[in-house]
Amino acid sequence: MGERFRTEINRFSREDDYPASATGAGSMFWMHPTKETVRSVRDARQGHEFAAPGLRLLYRKNGLHIPPNHGLLCSEHSDEDITQLIEIHKSSMEELRAQGVWLEHAVSAAEK
Repeated sequence: MGERFRTEINRFSREDDYPASATGAGSMFWMHPTKETVRSVRDARQGHEFAAPGLRLLYRKNGLHIPPNHGLLCSEHSDEDITQLIEIHKSSMEELRAQGVWLEHAVSAAEK
């Protein structure tokens, strides 16, 4: 389940040029507002300064409550739950871009 989440979110980020990546191991996951590989806490703090708190607020707005450092999946989560988790993450990223966060990244990518 964790691998499905990370794979789908990272594919979405690449295809739509979001500076974000999902990391984790097994059932643990988290989103980072950077395309760079996250290997340390310092790496995790890279990226747009408003993206991480913006994502957390949008998750809550959409009914997703995740602790501030990582999310965990368990055997009680269904395929539908994972699909909903993925869709909430995607729509939150889209809303951040629509609000101007990451907009400069989308513009610079379009100019390439």
